[in-house]
Amino acid sequence: MKFPAWIPLAIALLLALMGSVYVVSEGQSAIVLNLGKVVRSDVGPGLHFKIPFVESARVFDRRLEVLDANPERYLTSDKQDFSLDFFAIGRIADVRAFYRATGGDEEVAVQRLAPIIKNALTGEINSRTLHLAGEFVENNLGTSIGADGKVVARLIAQQYSFEPQCIVVPAEMPVTFRGTSTDAVHGFVVGTTNANVMLIPGFVATFTTAFPTVGEQLMPCHEYCGTGHEAMWARVQVLPRDEFRANMVIPPVDED
Repeated sequence: MKFPAWIPLAIALLLALMGSVYVVSEGQSAIVLNLGKVVRSDVGPGLHFKIPFVESARVFDRRLEVLDANPERYLTSDKQDFSLDFFAIGRIADVRAFYRATGGDEEVAVQRLAPIIKNALTGEINSRTLHLAGEFVENNLGTSIGADGKVVARLIAQQYSFEPQCIVVPAEMPVTFRGTSTDAVHGFVVGTTNANVMLIPGFVATFTTAFPTVGEQLMPCHEYCGTGHEAMWARVQVLPRDEFRANMVIPPVDED
């Protein structure tokens, strides 16, 4: 049995029609992408049309939403322990700018907003007292190795430099980085490793990583912090394990 020739054509036209229509509900806004490029934005509620197979629509909720953060503990310089907890309410004001900044991923927006809000809150409490007393004095910065063999690298970020400028670490050993900022929100990545962290005034960021290969890695600030941001970078020098140990002073074990 042969089907009439118009049936496949009708099906193709129906699919094209379905692919050309999209709906934006009340409280939402949309953008239209043409091969990945934004061609229309802030499309309001209603039934709208786009070019099938070429254009795609992304719909975003523009109603107020709540950003709820997990509590974090801090220690002031006078050794007063407290817990910081907050929530923030906001909405997407500019859909085009939101898409360009986050790729349309709300989780990315939350990850960027949370440190900024924490920075503002700790600043109100007097961020310069929110540190572990004595840890980030000048002669304590850089890399050290404890009697237990653990390697710790401490650094401070400030506009527009890291201190120290060169951090020496061993290859193939866990290294714990502890860092903070004295003024604005900074951040850094180390070469092609998974070392990636934000540095916030009054907050001590901690993470542990390892460097499998010997050599030098660049460590630029990846969070815009002002007009001198592009010149803000340091270096991580990875040494062979034995050479690193030979150049480090390992404190004796306290037998008490």
